[in-house]
Amino acid sequence: MRVCFVIAHPDDECYFFGPSVQYFSDIAQTSLLCCSGGEYVANASKLGSAAHEKRQDEIAGTRRSELESSWKLLTNKSSVFFLEKPCVDDPNLVWNKDHLAAQIYDHAVTNHIDVLITFDDRGVSGHANHRACYQAVHRNAPPAGVRVLHLLTCPSYIRYVPCGGWIYAHMGGQLRGRHVCRLSHKEKRRVRRACRIHESQNTLVRWVARYTSCMMQTNVLFSTEDAETVRDIDLQ
Repeated sequence: MRVCFVIAHPDDECYFFGPSVQYFSDIAQTSLLCCSGGEYVANASKLGSAAHEKRQDEIAGTRRSELESSWKLLTNKSSVFFLEKPCVDDPNLVWNKDHLAAQIYDHAVTNHIDVLITFDDRGVSGHANHRACYQAVHRNAPPAGVRVLHLLTCPSYIRYVPCGGWIYAHMGGQLRGRHVCRLSHKEKRRVRRACRIHESQNTLVRWVARYTSCMMQTNVLFSTEDAETVRDIDLQ
């Protein structure tokens, strides 16, 4: 089975999908498709156009290197891909969903992907780019033989409480194709180490998430496809 994770930015693979990546790397051929270069520049309006472009290139290069190192630590593989025509990392931009879906599905067909895993409609943090990944694959039917799973967003009022992982794992019991990925404490530490590789994004908020978010240890995946299709997904 070939599984491809579709993420919006470098660092999504560990901060959000870490448990799923760890689970599938043990039972399937896993790869990663990143839809942007992670080139977002805060307070860009204060920079001239030339300085802004230069800063974008610097950040994108750094984040690409961080992503490849993080993925290598999580999976022991060098299977990171970027879109041929990547979207621009910016929460204020509206990504072209049809264009994005076409690239994602072309990648899936070319690389013989069986299962695509990406965000759900809330995108974990509500980020517009995360939600665009969901909207792209949800609005456009996948190619024959390609299945799509979504990462269930854990509400913030549950995500950071001590028993949050247990509550999250039992959420949406009636969801189609529901599958829970849980990590051991050793595996959770590996995901934290992968997070620390993204030094360029090391903020207090991310530090808190590394040590308190239940999504660092538990992921709930589900399908929006019909029941007949879901039964064809063998995750074991």
